[in-house]
Amino acid sequence: MVPPAEAMWMRTPVRSTLLLGAGLFLAWEAYGAARWVLDAGGIGSAASRFWTLLASDWMILLFVTDHLVLAAIVLVLLWLDAARRAWSLPRRLLLATAFVALGSPVVLAYLARRPAGDGGILHRRGGANG
Repeated sequence: MVPPAEAMWMRTPVRSTLLLGAGLFLAWEAYGAARWVLDAGGIGSAASRFWTLLASDWMILLFVTDHLVLAAIVLVLLWLDAARRAWSLPRRLLLATAFVALGSPVVLAYLARRPAGDGGILHRRGGANG
């Protein structure tokens, strides 16, 4: 059972902030992707430029591969958390697909919809010091 004060802590400012962040970041991603495709002259040209850039710049390749490793870790943690919360296989597959397609906004929305008192990362531990 979640104490009322803790439920209010999670329900209002944190969830609202997470959902707002998810929406804003999704809008930013959509804008950036549209600009990327338009600037390149089409999706094929954009993809070709991306692969050429990856092959020609080690730092960008390092940056992208590091983010892929972090994304894989987050994907595994999301999958395990959803399984622990008894999500069905189709629902977990939908979550994984959404995360691969959209990234951070899905994680933020997932965290916002998680119950506050089930021992997750947003669960405040006892006392003022956490």
